[in-house]
Amino acid sequence: GRVAEYEVLNEELFRRIFVTRDSRIGSAVFQSLITGYVVNGIGDDNMDELILFGDPSQHLATDEDQDGRLDHEEVAAGSNPVDADSDDDGLTDGAEVDFAQDTDGDGLRNFADVDSDDDGLNDGLEAGVTVPSAGTDTSAGAFVADSDPGTTTDPVDADSDGGGAPDGAEDRDADGAVDAGETDPNDALDDPPCAATAPAELTGLRVDKDGGDVRVTWDDYSGTDPCVLYRFYRSQGTGLPDSFSAFQDRGVLTQPEYVDRDALLDGVARYYLATGTSLAHGEGALGHYGR
Repeated sequence: GRVAEYEVLNEELFRRIFVTRDSRIGSAVFQSLITGYVVNGIGDDNMDELILFGDPSQHLATDEDQDGRLDHEEVAAGSNPVDADSDDDGLTDGAEVDFAQDTDGDGLRNFADVDSDDDGLNDGLEAGVTVPSAGTDTSAGAFVADSDPGTTTDPVDADSDGGGAPDGAEDRDADGAVDAGETDPNDALDDPPCAATAPAELTGLRVDKDGGDVRVTWDDYSGTDPCVLYRFYRSQGTGLPDSFSAFQDRGVLTQPEYVDRDALLDGVARYYLATGTSLAHGEGALGHYGR
């Protein structure tokens, strides 16, 4: 039975660890070695390596949160090995494309970035996810169910069809379906013509209070440039920001609106910046609002 099996393993491990290697390690590591032997089927050569090189958690094929990404890979990349969906976008960490890369260069690796390619569409939506994974915290607001999972776009390519318009500009309501008045982000031939210059400064910035939330809106620029998206920034810390570095990038939006959840509940004054952005020309001049 299992008890006898463990007794044999204990004798073997005692010989290798305490006699052959003449070293002492903690009981937790000892148990990990046994588990590796029994559960994960680690062979003699690999077991020798584990004993020689230390902490088995850095080598064993364990996946504590069952997200399809090994624990030591997550630790090495900086993600949480006990959180199956680090960015709560509906995709497990194991399903994230180019998991440890920072595709859009915004300082967030893809596992922590709800929109890895900055096209205004969250990764789970682009991948066709309709039901969030067990590890997804839907209260974070990052999960958007795909209303047409039969069609998907590339979470790490802002222009999946290569037609010139970003995926979010073709799916303005960000629901994953090609609705009336929208073009198909998988058909390069129907992409709208993009403006030849960078977006102008956004105008008409307004703020509304809705319970504990702050809703910031501005004039829609997509009539001038059908390929435009919007990037939004929010100040960090307290007091009046004295430089752009005081602002945090809150992501790319398909609509001229940002809702700052629970912003009125902590009594901290926040300042906002918004800009139009395009694939061909980058960001335009900044518009701002402060409360």
